[in-house]
Amino acid sequence: MLWPGCSRVSDGSEWSAPLSLRSSCSTSPGRAQSIAKERVRELVACKEVAVVTLTGHDQTDRWGRELGYITFNQTGLGTVLIAEGLAHARYDDLDGYDRHPRQDAYRYIDVVTPNLCE
Repeated sequence: MLWPGCSRVSDGSEWSAPLSLRSSCSTSPGRAQSIAKERVRELVACKEVAVVTLTGHDQTDRWGRELGYITFNQTGLGTVLIAEGLAHARYDDLDGYDRHPRQDAYRYIDVVTPNLCE
């Protein structure tokens, strides 16, 4: 699914355009949410954004939010937020969801990056 930019960002890794979607593997704890929210807006402003869901993997989290990868300019939003310390790697087989292709990279970046949330 492609659309330009996004219409609403509710926290650092969840947003609405034509749908609400949570970025697989990233979550922005409490105090980093407002920073992450602004960073997401900055990253995707006026850009074409692709939302990719994986067939054969968990499609929603336990609250019913859709899971998937959000990319812009061939860059993964989750990778950027985790690398900048604005999110933690989540929604993978260490959290009770399906293992996914970016899990090892997300978890490695999360371990070696100081997190602004803590």
